[in-house]
Amino acid sequence: MKHRSGMRKAILLAGSSMLIALYTTGCNTVDTNPQVQAMNAFFPASGEVRDSQRVVRASAAAGARADATLQPYHFDKGELNSLGEQKLNLMLDDDDANNPIVIYMNLPADEFKSPRQDAVVAYLKSEGLETNQVSFKPAPNMNSGGLAQTGISRLAKTETGGTGGSGSKTEESSTPTSSDTSPGMTSK
Repeated sequence: MKHRSGMRKAILLAGSSMLIALYTTGCNTVDTNPQVQAMNAFFPASGEVRDSQRVVRASAAAGARADATLQPYHFDKGELNSLGEQKLNLMLDDDDANNPIVIYMNLPADEFKSPRQDAVVAYLKSEGLETNQVSFKPAPNMNSGGLAQTGISRLAKTETGGTGGSGSKTEESSTPTSSDTSPGMTSK
């Protein structure tokens, strides 16, 4: 029995010594192994912005500026909330857009309409814009594309009977209706 307890003490002492050594020396030693150096170059340090993150941020900024619409959920009553601030920050990050910044307000005409616009102007001023660089318009933003609902409703019309491999054949009219074509598109 004494032999086992002595062995346990030795293992605990050795483990403790290793933990103390790791804690005091750390893992910040310079490694001369070329594979480790390559991995350190491939994986940037934590906190460093990666190229993929820059691409995502630029895409989000371009999308926010193209949409440029503030919704009721961007506000808490008459105050801009953190989601609204994030949307405005993304709109400001899009450096390809020209001034003034146009903001479409998809909000009800209630007692908070004016305080909401004032909150947006105050926030943009705190970010370095002047009052004359901000313009408000009522929603919808007709330059931002179209609704997904329109494309989804036309999705069935993209399928042709018997050639899509779906196994079902449908009868389709040979004359297009006004809903079958959109501006810039021609029918068969």
